[in-house]
This record gives sequence, structure tokens and C-alpha cells, in this order.
Amino acid sequence: MSAYAKEENIRTLDFAQVLFDSKGIYLKGKSGDGKYPSLQGYEAMGKCAVEVLGGG
Repeated sequence: MSAYAKEENIRTLDFAQVLFDSKGIYLKGKSGDGKYPSLQGYEAMGKCAVEVLGGG
């Protein structure tokens, strides 16, 4: 999908970069159970979205 999005100039949100380390493990504090984002994880996702999409 990433290749298709790039090819078609479709903007994407890569939340993995703000949630996971290079081994695919949640960064410290970004998940409480290792399965789903924590409040801190969702905040990181929100900040990422604002950076990519623009806004306040």
C-alpha cells in the first residue's frame, strides 16, 4: 500500500514511526498492554497527524 500511495501521490500517516522501535515493539509508554496504544500513544499519533496533515 505504501508504494501505491507514493506512486499515486496519496498522503499517508505512518503511526508506526511514533509507536514502535526498529524491532516492532511499542516504545516506552506508548502502550499499556503491548497490544493497543495507551493515552500517550494516541497523543503521539495525534501529533503525527497534525504534522503530516497540517493544522494547529
